[in-house]
Amino acid sequence: MERQHQVGSVTIRGRQEMQQLVVSTFAALERRGLTDLFDVLHRRLFTRPPQDLMDVQRAGDVSEWRFKPIIELLLRHIAQTADHDRMSTVDRQAEIVWPSKWLAFSGMPALAVNR
Repeated sequence: MERQHQVGSVTIRGRQEMQQLVVSTFAALERRGLTDLFDVLHRRLFTRPPQDLMDVQRAGDVSEWRFKPIIELLLRHIAQTADHDRMSTVDRQAEIVWPSKWLAFSGMPALAVNR
């Protein structure tokens, strides 16, 4: 069931799902003692303008929010890697940080390293 959020006369779909993905990603990092990556991810992802991270489609009084596919993929990758039991902490850190560096190098503005 898709959740909806009402702001004035506009219904927002997808907001809670996006929030849930971010919370579960950071919870996975915390669970595995990788909290030192919080600032790196915040700096590389969540300081970017919303249009770099998400798509919004509006039809009448309904606004649908979704992470851009590459951002959703990255967040899911981070959560799964953080919980990977057979990887060392150092390997998990490298595997989590590497995609954001690669995407920044490839010109993906949402993950620019200098930000």
